[in-house]
Amino acid sequence: MKKKIAALAAAGAILLSAATVFAGKPTNTPNNGNSHPKATGQIWMDNPEQQMDFNAHDMGDSEEDKGEVEYWNYEYSGGTLHYKTDVLCANVEGDEAYFMFQIPDGWPISGLYVVSWVKDGGTPGTNGDEYGHTATSNKETAYGWCEEGSASVTTYDIVDGNLVVHYSDGEGENGGSNGPVVLSSSNKDNMCTTIPSGNIEDSQGNTIYPGFNSYGYNYQAHLTNQGIEEYCQQRNDIPEGKPGHWDYGDCIAYFEKAPFELVMKWNDAWLSNKDCDEDGLLDRHYGYETYIGSGAWLTNHQRGEYENGAPGNMCHWTYFVKIVAKPTEDYNCEDNGGQEIWGSFCIIESVYNDICADYAGLEFKSQHPGFGYYKP
Repeated sequence: MKKKIAALAAAGAILLSAATVFAGKPTNTPNNGNSHPKATGQIWMDNPEQQMDFNAHDMGDSEEDKGEVEYWNYEYSGGTLHYKTDVLCANVEGDEAYFMFQIPDGWPISGLYVVSWVKDGGTPGTNGDEYGHTATSNKETAYGWCEEGSASVTTYDIVDGNLVVHYSDGEGENGGSNGPVVLSSSNKDNMCTTIPSGNIEDSQGNTIYPGFNSYGYNYQAHLTNQGIEEYCQQRNDIPEGKPGHWDYGDCIAYFEKAPFELVMKWNDAWLSNKDCDEDGLLDRHYGYETYIGSGAWLTNHQRGEYENGAPGNMCHWTYFVKIVAKPTEDYNCEDNGGQEIWGSFCIIESVYNDICADYAGLEFKSQHPGFGYYKP
């Protein structure tokens, strides 16, 4: 099924072209939070590559605490570890928070209680933000670590995203030592146009909205989640003659007996969720003339199946790849164990599993497989 992977690889290239950022149709709108102490965030971590989306609400009593965690570990030995679960305890104090949850059924490590610790660095983005976690099989121990703020955690480098700890000391919503950050007019982020403003458009003049659009893109969250229909419709809507155009019927026919899912994630340097250069479009490699040296990265995670021989005999495959902008113009991807792609980028890790085609696991990993190495 290498031919399917080759075809899907164009999806990452689509994000590089300003002509193919499509607003699509909005499917949801953002919600406002409440005034009690809480910690929220969407962060990506390195070594191993992980992602966590969380909201943990400290209601003053563990029995009333609430929230939700969604977690991914893309380098888990049994395949991507992914689950969603409820927060069982939250303890927010100052610029730090502890929250606890249990790994749900379906994994060898199911049943473990995880206690996470976060610290808000006080500025938008990853600068100063910290994350760590630990785990135990004992529920009472986990509650104690959370409620007392005494967990000894393993910390992981946050390479993208943002987390915020909202602490209230009775002075009103988010008062106290670490309320929401109020930026001065001199801070560039305060001068940027954001997607919720409704004042950012795609290259076709359509407004980009928060949430997932009809193509499966969520530009606010730096996330794409597509099936065949969304993928083929997006490719079809690229104007004929432009890179990436693919007739919808031809695309559907190509994948008719081989359904797939495509998930892409990227950082702000690859494609921002703001317009800071005042051109009315989402920024790319802001502050840099080109992608080179910007620290831009993209992950591409695919899974699917295809018929092999007799009707109904289905083979399953998965593919995961990490792509990063070259740190310098003369950086040689191959000399460092990776592969060059699109001229200015390196594939730094590739994992492909397809038992029917005798592909099993890691294809290659560069000498520097973590995104942190390429940060400017």
